[in-house]
Amino acid sequence: MSVVSALRLSLLLISSLVLSAPSGTSEVCTAFVMRGGGAVLLAKNLDVAVVEFNDGQMAAYSGDSLPVAVLSNNRYAESLRHLRLHQGFGGERTVSSGTESSERFVRAATTLREYRSLGQRPLLDHAFVVLKSVAQEDTQWSIAYNIPRRLVFFKTREHRRFKIIPLGSLDFSCRNPALMLAVATESAGNLIRDLIPYSPQENRRVLDSVFRALRDRGELQDTLPEAVVQEMAAYPDRCRCRR
Repeated sequence: MSVVSALRLSLLLISSLVLSAPSGTSEVCTAFVMRGGGAVLLAKNLDVAVVEFNDGQMAAYSGDSLPVAVLSNNRYAESLRHLRLHQGFGGERTVSSGTESSERFVRAATTLREYRSLGQRPLLDHAFVVLKSVAQEDTQWSIAYNIPRRLVFFKTREHRRFKIIPLGSLDFSCRNPALMLAVATESAGNLIRDLIPYSPQENRRVLDSVFRALRDRGELQDTLPEAVVQEMAAYPDRCRCRR
């Protein structure tokens, strides 16, 4: 069973933040700030790497070259240079509340450092504290991944209770149909029973509702050509499960 949803597709499109527990513990969460970005974060077996593609060249950061496991919309090296101008990271500047990518990077890094030094609240709760600190007016959802336990936690702008998808309960083999889930669902807790078989018609309905909402808010001035919308709606049907 494969899962077709914004939760899965977002992995290649979002800025990211990794929260790991203090040394000596095995729990780790990967939290994603839902903003468009040009970098991909990889996490496997509790190791973390940031991989960016800049002007056709790949840049990778891990271990000592990844002193802060935070990723925003700017290039990592650029964000790191800005961070080092601030208190606690070698500089004198104080942390600001601005909305620029570099400012959000500093806030996330600072909040992460505070957790590692204090470690007083549960890791998952702190992941969402960090996500809230970098959220903007148009942030629609925040999501965190518990890697060892294979759990996905998320909240949406309208529905603040935790929603959980236990990946360990899903069968990702090709013999099972793809499933989908409306990210804006009102349900909370374990959503395994809320997953439904993927439907091209439902996907098109969701897509139309998104464009309609954007037009109502004045963020989309012109109606997209029907051929473009249809191409977007049909894309998941071209994705094939590899055995």
